[in-house]
Amino acid sequence: MNVTYVTSYDISDLQNWSGTGFYISKSLIEAGVSVEYIDKLENIISNVSKFKRLAYSHFGKKFDVFREPSILKNYARQVESRIKSDANILFSPGTLPLAYVDSKLSKVVYADATFASMVDFYDEFTNLSLETIRHGNLIEQISLESAKMIIYSSDWAAKSAITDYHIDAAKIRVIPFGANFVSNLTYSNIEAIVKRRTRSLCFNFLFAGVDWRRKGGDKAVLIVEKLRELGLNARLHVLGINHVPLLNIPDWITNYGYLNKSNSEGLSKIKELFENAHFFLLPTIADCTPIVFSEANSFAVPCISTDVGGITSLIEGDINGKIFDLDSSPSEYAEYLYAVLTNNKSYSELALSSYNSYLNKLNWTTSGKKIAEALSEI
Repeated sequence: MNVTYVTSYDISDLQNWSGTGFYISKSLIEAGVSVEYIDKLENIISNVSKFKRLAYSHFGKKFDVFREPSILKNYARQVESRIKSDANILFSPGTLPLAYVDSKLSKVVYADATFASMVDFYDEFTNLSLETIRHGNLIEQISLESAKMIIYSSDWAAKSAITDYHIDAAKIRVIPFGANFVSNLTYSNIEAIVKRRTRSLCFNFLFAGVDWRRKGGDKAVLIVEKLRELGLNARLHVLGINHVPLLNIPDWITNYGYLNKSNSEGLSKIKELFENAHFFLLPTIADCTPIVFSEANSFAVPCISTDVGGITSLIEGDINGKIFDLDSSPSEYAEYLYAVLTNNKSYSELALSSYNSYLNKLNWTTSGKKIAEALSEI
């Protein structure tokens, strides 16, 4: 099976989409699929599109030039000219690059959301101009209808394709994303780390996210504060943001800023923080399927988050973490965490169960095999 893997960006750039596009292709190769790349597509933005973007901005509206049909039709011509004769399947980690591609080859897209599910969900998708919304939905419809198979990372995204775009459920698969970096520890290593955590004199909570507000940074602080009021020596470790937006930062919060996992120094520090963390805490307001949950589980770190987006496809209650309602109070989080952390047996079981979730489900080897099996059907 020869797959032509299409992205608009440089597939080797691990900073783009946290490297997810690269790791998807890597998982296919490891599953025995032959992969050829068409990437680094040229963006040709017309002067008309530039003018529209400027004009809409004066009215507080966003105009997404990359959802302009002219841009994507140009993508299509570039892709069509670069397809090799021995290709069997066109595959893209996203709906945009293949939307207008005219080919007899079967098209497959793998995504974490639909356009409709993102409108007014993320800040970037709020205050969109009606023209961008119209184009976004049109292009999504064209891409999904022309695809032979659509793979999503969550049931939430799959449901949107069915309800918002009336796509036949028979051609949809749900396969979770894996971890873009992993602990690479043996089971005995993991057991030793978990045992060490139960003997720790302080309880470490890890929070990661560039967007402090959307990721629930303020609530994470309140949760840890409540735990301290309950008598636990709890600490919050923050990754991904250069400056924590608090007027007064207590001494139990440590900010490490942005650490680049593409270099050995940054990756080593990130792994150290995960190894020492008792829980990964992300009371997010809006998210699709954060890969960081898979990464945390690879270190036997249970994940605490909210019932938004596709998160329920990743976190199973009391299996690899716990999901709370969006309006749950910090006290509700704290009471659950206090009960688990003050019972070594409960914590150890949850931590090891989290690691097993990574081994059995939330890794690219497993997902790559499932994708390859799905592709073999067509």
